[in-house]
Amino acid sequence: GLGQLAFRQGKPREAIARLEEARAIGRVDLADYPGWADTLGRAYASVDQLDAAISLFESSLRSAEERHDAIHAFTYDEQYGEIGPTHRRFVADLLERCPPGGTVLDAACGTGKYFAMVQDAGRRVVGTDQSTGMLGRARARFPAVPLERVGLQELDFAAEFDAVMCVDAMENIPPEDWPRVAASFELILVNDASPDGS
Repeated sequence: GLGQLAFRQGKPREAIARLEEARAIGRVDLADYPGWADTLGRAYASVDQLDAAISLFESSLRSAEERHDAIHAFTYDEQYGEIGPTHRRFVADLLERCPPGGTVLDAACGTGKYFAMVQDAGRRVVGTDQSTGMLGRARARFPAVPLERVGLQELDFAAEFDAVMCVDAMENIPPEDWPRVAASFELILVNDASPDGS
């Protein structure tokens, strides 16, 4: 049947779907067809192995990323802590467009490199980053700043900020995720703020 063919073609999920569909509509009683029962069992085992392998890979990847971030977090400020003139102008321009006392989301804030600029301009800042190590450094430097561990692709705020900035971080996520991240930035802004922070 189609289920057995799908399994032989290396498509265990499709094999399961076909075999379970046949069994559900009463076309097949697996007790009467040991070959089908064997194929179904092997298909489920293949899917379980595949899911386990994917889970292990994702867990290893997260662990490797966290180890890298934790190690990199300790040297980040020494290597990249100085704010260059272009970035300083960008942040200053954004802060001028943000109402006095307004709240700025620093998405992918790292170690809080721009927090002092935001606070010195009379604005509040909230930081997000996917790196526990970077957030630990930011928390040590700015204990009163609210921080949340979340990646750019998972930002889930709604109309909570007067401005949002994301400096030197978009290049670290896949280009196919850029539209989703940019759209979330617009949703983050309070209704009377425009996407450019004004």
